[in-house]
Amino acid sequence: MSPDYVALFPSVTIAAYVNILLYGVIGATFALSVYIYEVERIGFIIQSIIYFVITSSVCVGITILLWQLHKYPAAFISTLAGYLATHIIMMVIEYRKLKADIKVINELSAEEDLQ
Repeated sequence: MSPDYVALFPSVTIAAYVNILLYGVIGATFALSVYIYEVERIGFIIQSIIYFVITSSVCVGITILLWQLHKYPAAFISTLAGYLATHIIMMVIEYRKLKADIKVINELSAEEDLQ
């Protein structure tokens, strides 16, 4: 916890409890946002964009508060860049995995059609 964050509270203990609660909110946001991928009518790219917007809004907003990033522009920019890069890597990996799964399904379907 940054000293500037702790200064927002009457005691270090309360700051620590709020810190834990906020990290729990981040975890719950990531866990619940996964359900976006269960909506079949929405394509993968749109699902990924929605997931990114929801998780980044919550995670970056809380991170700005906890780390007081608005006071440190370089840290703020590097945190945003790292978060964006992480999501891009995750989307590329998931896209490749989905393509491989679809290829296997298509091959199995073609084999069934031949029989």
